[in-house]
Amino acid sequence: MTPPTVTSELTLRAFDPATDFPAMVGLITAVNAFDDVPYFPTVESLAVDWERGETFDPEGDVRLAFNGARLVGAAHVEWRQRDAQIVHPIEIWVRPDARRQGIGTRLHDWSEARARAVVAAGSGGPAALPHVLSLGAPTHVTPGTAFAEARGYVPVRYGFVMRRDLVEPIPDVPLPAGLELRPVAPEDHRPIGDADV
Repeated sequence: MTPPTVTSELTLRAFDPATDFPAMVGLITAVNAFDDVPYFPTVESLAVDWERGETFDPEGDVRLAFNGARLVGAAHVEWRQRDAQIVHPIEIWVRPDARRQGIGTRLHDWSEARARAVVAAGSGGPAALPHVLSLGAPTHVTPGTAFAEARGYVPVRYGFVMRRDLVEPIPDVPLPAGLELRPVAPEDHRPIGDADV
């Protein structure tokens, strides 16, 4: 089967939180299933992750790429203070059957321009600190790492997904004094997100 060809109908538009979460979840799920990335959001979880805050505005900081009426890609950019600098992480998703047709490049160009624009407008983190762009890519997705390297990005951090076989018994290890485990309540979502940032 021949993959669809991106036509001159490729358009970028802003993300609409009122209507676009289901399509965005479908895109992320398709991309991550193909790339073997173990993150599959639901509409509800992505709505929590993408809640408007000081460092992220979903309507301004996300762009959707359409080939005609079909969502073929998206980009997300925000900012975080990490140590003594401001990092502008960029995430790009392109459907597997629409790759290598310039969509990722177009979304990346938009993302870098957006990061620069929010800094210039004074809403992209403290201007007195150094600002850097960040484009993450799983190391096993070699086209993604090649895409990042071709745009001048170099590896600075690594994350790991670790697994443990449940066949072996799990030892009972008490928590340190003062810590407790409890279910997550809806009012915990934002503080957890803030702590992660």
